[in-house]
Amino acid sequence: MASVKQRDGCVLSAGDVVVLYNVKDRTWSISAWCEADLTDAEWLSDDRFVVADVMGVITMDRMQETQFMPVRNAVAWVVYGCYNKRLTLQINLPYEPPVDIPSHQFRSHFGGVYKVRAHPRRARQFASCSVDNTVKVWNTERTSPDRTLDEHFG
Repeated sequence: MASVKQRDGCVLSAGDVVVLYNVKDRTWSISAWCEADLTDAEWLSDDRFVVADVMGVITMDRMQETQFMPVRNAVAWVVYGCYNKRLTLQINLPYEPPVDIPSHQFRSHFGGVYKVRAHPRRARQFASCSVDNTVKVWNTERTSPDRTLDEHFG
């Protein structure tokens, strides 16, 4: 599992697929539009999130409550807990998840994106860093980055 983030009682997990788990309602949803291994995930707002992958693609999608299903009726099992103040979420699927279409993809990095972070006050902005030695600042309403910081090491 690459990344697990919690926001307002909903857990976002990015690994082989993207899994959303609502702790309060004990429901979950899964998305499988990933083309490569996922490296990081970040909430942008209460229902929007971005995930990054090893191919340099950042994907934005929305949490849609209508796609959630009860854990007790699922053909999967979910373990949600806390270990060393870190969230853990494990889902074993005995079947292939449905392939969804994400709401938007950002493509500008020339190497794997290993971190994405939301702006603390502007829900439409986030930053990404990549093995291509750049940090890019994005606006979710545009297809290209607002800024690129070159020769970033570390």
